[in-house]
Amino acid sequence: MKGVTYYRYLDPVTKSFRGLGSDFEVARQAAVARNNAISKTPVQRYVDKLNGEASVAFAKACDAWLSTVRNRKSGRGDDVRERSESTLRDYEGYARRFQEHFGADKAIDKITLRDVSEYLDTFTDAGKMRAHNMARGLLVQVWDVAVAKGWTKTNVPDQTLKVTHEVQRKRLTVPQLESILAAAKAEPADAWFDPAARFALYCDQRRQDVATVPKSAWKNKALTVEQDADEQGHPLEMKQSKTGHVVRVTVGPLLRAAITECLALKPSNASTIIRKPGRRKPVSRDMLTKTFQRIRDDLIARKHKAWKGFTPETPGKPSWHELRSLGAHLAEQAGKNAKDLAGHETDQMAKTYQQGHTKVYEAESL
Repeated sequence: MKGVTYYRYLDPVTKSFRGLGSDFEVARQAAVARNNAISKTPVQRYVDKLNGEASVAFAKACDAWLSTVRNRKSGRGDDVRERSESTLRDYEGYARRFQEHFGADKAIDKITLRDVSEYLDTFTDAGKMRAHNMARGLLVQVWDVAVAKGWTKTNVPDQTLKVTHEVQRKRLTVPQLESILAAAKAEPADAWFDPAARFALYCDQRRQDVATVPKSAWKNKALTVEQDADEQGHPLEMKQSKTGHVVRVTVGPLLRAAITECLALKPSNASTIIRKPGRRKPVSRDMLTKTFQRIRDDLIARKHKAWKGFTPETPGKPSWHELRSLGAHLAEQAGKNAKDLAGHETDQMAKTYQQGHTKVYEAESL
């Protein structure tokens, strides 16, 4: 009995084989049709050339966007943040879902405003408002890249509407902070976090500024913090020229004690005030945030009395960001100028000082 030959097709998109049966002519025609669907026929390419430009597949736009993210050139304006590996994987997941919905092979300039709006409408159920804005924001970035490369003329997702979602963030209380600091001191690997958190609390600066304050900023009983004008700036990138405000803090006893304890940690030649034993480069923003969250969540899991009423599923649990709010509250209660300490402006001052000018605030810490 003669053997039967079966034909397979290696799909260049999915990189997987697909069975095409035993009829050679049918298999050949199916393969040709698939190839034409993936890459345009010579006739279509000439038509595109006569029309002035060739359409670019949506998958190519997504790949270009992911490439800019990996190269820390994503987002809008001066956003040059370095994304973590987990964030990059999340973005890759979004890109796959976008392509599954709109079609990887569909030309990006053929995706309409209605197409994008209908996709975002799938997130309008209660509890999905944040996901709606997240998907919209990433689509805007994909189209930003495509517009910049001349693959389409209009940023279609940017014409859609954001939805309002309320973040129910809980305020950090003094007992809760004390529980976190005590837990950090009790664990040798986390002991560095105690003075780091107190330094952040009493100097009342933003996370990216706290992480990068050089030890040379503390001299003559004062701490001078040059705020990064780009709130999304990467903490390890100290810019040569900043346009943010300068906060000159007269160091009080509580802040002085935190600074002294931070600087006592080895290596003693680390460049920043906040340091972690054995680490010569600055402590990153994410390290501060994640250490805070890990200790907080462990206290909640152990049902610490300061966290009564909290569970691992409680939304809006106090985060590192709430340290600044608590620091401002404590400074105000002690009669300090919390607004100047944080380097905040009023609307009138914002009109007075034009973009690119630097404002120096004088304040006193606890």
